[in-house]
Amino acid sequence: MGEVDGSSGSKSLMALLEAVLQPFTGLLPVVVKVEDILVSSSAVTPLALIFYELCTNSVKYGALSQEEGRLAISSECSGGRMIIRWQESFEKTQPASDSQGSGFGTTLCESTVKDQLDGSFVRTFTPGGMRITLDLSYESITSGS
Repeated sequence: MGEVDGSSGSKSLMALLEAVLQPFTGLLPVVVKVEDILVSSSAVTPLALIFYELCTNSVKYGALSQEEGRLAISSECSGGRMIIRWQESFEKTQPASDSQGSGFGTTLCESTVKDQLDGSFVRTFTPGGMRITLDLSYESITSGS
């Protein structure tokens, strides 16, 4: 399990993901392969908010809404950036449309990533599900505790 630095409010990325995912995933398998960096106290809340929003949408519409659904989360650090990939595999019950992505939750995620984490939020619907790429400034999520 990831670690928490109680004195500063920093939290490991793995611990943060585990804390947010646990109430949503139940018995569904989730693959989490992330670089377990220490997330600064100033970035814990914005990241938790984004992961929470992704979980609630997944429970309503995506992988976590179906027994055969699958969720995989991975990350990599490169060139001062932390790339987090959220990949959902599920059977679509309705076709994706251009109107998807314009809701309050997506706008919240996009603005939080841009304004607080110096990054971008990209969501792409695929034939077998959906993927989200968070491209974040490594410094913005590890500094400023």
